[in-house]
Amino acid sequence: MIVSQNERYEARVDAQRHHLFESAVTQTAGRLHDLGWERIVLVSERDVASRFRELLPAELNERVIAESDLNLLGEEPHAVAYALEPLVEDAWLRRTTALVGLARERAQVGGAAVLGAEETFSALVEGRVAHVVLDPEHDFSDVADIIHPAIGGPAEMIGERAVETAVAAGAQVTALAGAASQDLRDAGAVVALLRY
Repeated sequence: MIVSQNERYEARVDAQRHHLFESAVTQTAGRLHDLGWERIVLVSERDVASRFRELLPAELNERVIAESDLNLLGEEPHAVAYALEPLVEDAWLRRTTALVGLARERAQVGGAAVLGAEETFSALVEGRVAHVVLDPEHDFSDVADIIHPAIGGPAEMIGERAVETAVAAGAQVTALAGAASQDLRDAGAVVALLRY
């Protein structure tokens, strides 16, 4: 078989490109741990992004929340943040509404989740909540008489007190405007995934 000079050149370029991707993946993995990255947005040409993702270990791949082919080379950090903000917000909204959906599914089959203020606030007081999602604009004063005194206080502060209780117990807290999730509105503006 005769290999042309052009084919040898292409083979060398591919080998160098593969080495570059492997090096970038190794550096990305190091930064993930060193900087505590929770989310990754890939910004590159589509072909480059797909080849890069193929080499990513599962731990990194699951943290990729969005991809973009915007050319941001040489841009200041604030310009990069501004350009990527809609992608990050969209990914966050998808993830958060999925959490609400998961809580609803689990609660419907008697799993480790609760819906609505009374059940969620009781689980918070008991320290069983792993992650609570609530509408920060919702008025919980209609449940003021039936919730645990640990979350009580002025009716207009019930949502805030629930967040304080969750944080004190080590639970994750996500605020989601009810307008963004019909499931959250249907559940009474608050849901929780439970530890047990």
